[in-house]
Amino acid sequence: HPDGAMYVTIGGRKTQSGMYRITYTGSESTAPAGAVTNDEGLEYRELRYSLERLHGAQSRYTIDLAWPYLAHPDRAIRFAARIAIEHQPVDWWADRALVEENPVALTQAVIALARNGKPEHHANAIAALNQADWKSIGDSQRVDLLRAYQLVFIRLGKGTEESRKSVL
Repeated sequence: HPDGAMYVTIGGRKTQSGMYRITYTGSESTAPAGAVTNDEGLEYRELRYSLERLHGAQSRYTIDLAWPYLAHPDRAIRFAARIAIEHQPVDWWADRALVEENPVALTQAVIALARNGKPEHHANAIAALNQADWKSIGDSQRVDLLRAYQLVFIRLGKGTEESRKSVL
């Protein structure tokens, strides 16, 4: 408010209401703070924005452009790359997903396949995930790997007894 106070109202809709006037009585300055520039993470944000601009457009070039970022250390960039790939026809990238060697990229690629693939992809997706070395990946990658398994079973079907046992 122009008098320097902050006014707050509470209540209403058949409850007790009230209006409070809050003022500052300390000795420190109350001058407005200057603008803060946040250059930390700027490069990552710009990369994520560039990947997000690929969402929705179909192009084989998009797959090649986004694929390397499936293994990026930043989770938001990995997700933006995965979604860009998901917007492409599955036939263009399914085989590439199943032979990916980087466990982080493999997990993201199989998540994309689980979200967009067909039940015929189930066995190959499980086989690909089974190639990831559980001991060599970190905790967050383990969570993602478990999520990939979960999505394959939820979206691509229960699979065979053999595929279920292979996961165990």
